[in-house]
Amino acid sequence: GLDQIKVEGSKVHVGALVRHVQIQNSEVLKDKLPILAEVAGEVG
Repeated sequence: GLDQIKVEGSKVHVGALVRHVQIQNSEVLKDKLPILAEVAGEVG
């Protein structure tokens, strides 16, 4: 869905309605894309 973070194989899909705090706190993103999880906390 548009509000979900999903992993499909080597790809990570971040839906258009995922909030910055969800990106920041996502264990999947902390593991696969740590820089994205880190900078999401700097937005806003």
